[in-house]
Amino acid sequence: MTRQKFLHHYLPAHLASALVAGSVLNFILVETVNFPVSVAGPRTRLRPAVRAKMGKIAWGVTLGLLVIVVGCFLWLAPLTYGSTMTGEQVNRRKLLSSWTLHFEAKVTHEV
Repeated sequence: MTRQKFLHHYLPAHLASALVAGSVLNFILVETVNFPVSVAGPRTRLRPAVRAKMGKIAWGVTLGLLVIVVGCFLWLAPLTYGSTMTGEQVNRRKLLSSWTLHFEAKVTHEV
């Protein structure tokens, strides 16, 4: 018997990968950071302000990723939340060919 896999085995790795992905995107997309060139002032408590500046390409990439994430959520939400679907609709939502999606076909008997 192979070992069972549970969700809690993957959650720490998912959290770490989400943090790394955000850091990598920030590193790639941010063009300039105005530190230490910023002038110290009363609002900064005599420390320079640190602000990242994103260009148009970075905003486009961010918007594109947001659209993809929301689209995938909406596409897979019926599977996640158990909406009533036909077998064909369930099988169309397979993102990978190796997925085996089990569903129960509802049969109604009329008398």
